[in-house]
Amino acid sequence: HEESTEDLCCFQYEFTRRVEQSSSSLLPTMTTFLRQASFWVINSSSIPTLVKKVQKASVEPKGKGKGKGLSGAQLMGENARLLLVTISKFVPEMHKTHLSEYVKAIADDKSPRLVECCLQALASLVKSEASLAPSDK
Repeated sequence: HEESTEDLCCFQYEFTRRVEQSSSSLLPTMTTFLRQASFWVINSSSIPTLVKKVQKASVEPKGKGKGKGLSGAQLMGENARLLLVTISKFVPEMHKTHLSEYVKAIADDKSPRLVECCLQALASLVKSEASLAPSDK
């Protein structure tokens, strides 16, 4: 599944390289266009659903699926986790309205994968917007 994130990175690199070769003055505009168009299916309102899928997948016991593979819930949970990781890497601002949900999931500590996703989301958001970092005051 990491290949899908790598494919996305390779596509973005190739796209920006070709635009820069053809017309470097268009690069900022086309880069912005690529970022805006990339997540047309996923928006901020999709994040609670993705979080629930990751949480549900970690609760379900392994080997519940047909044969030796993952169950449907586990597969959806893994895909949701990958989407959350990708959002954290490329568009952390999408997490802004879900801070309290992430803090609650970390405090519950029921799902290690969900805690990992939430910590990564919070870290990427604070990295992109330092004003959201907690202070000791």
